[in-house]
Amino acid sequence: MDQGKQTGYDIFIQKTFRLKMWLLRLDVFWVKLGGADPVAMIKELKGRVSQLHLKDLKKKSNYPKFRKSVPPDTFDEIGDGIINMDPDYENCSKNRRSPLPC
Repeated sequence: MDQGKQTGYDIFIQKTFRLKMWLLRLDVFWVKLGGADPVAMIKELKGRVSQLHLKDLKKKSNYPKFRKSVPPDTFDEIGDGIINMDPDYENCSKNRRSPLPC
C-alpha cells in the first residue's frame, strides 16, 4: 500500500498483526460510518476479532464531514437502520478465535 494513502488504522494493524495476543472489538457502526464494509473487515482480521459492538446507523443519515461530531440521532436500534447485522455476526462466528465469543 502506498504509504501516503495509509490510515492510522492500516499502520496499527500492520504493526500489531504478528502479535497474535492482541484481539480487537469491532464496532460495526463506526466501520460502516467510516465507509468500510464490516463483513470484509471481519474477514481481513480473521482470528483477531473477539467481540462485535453492535449499533445501527439510521437510514438517510447525513454522514459527518471530517472533524465533525456525529449527531445522536444518527444511531438507531439494531435492525431498524442500514447495517445488515446477520452477515456481520455470521462472519464473526466463522472467523473468531476460539473460545472467545463474538
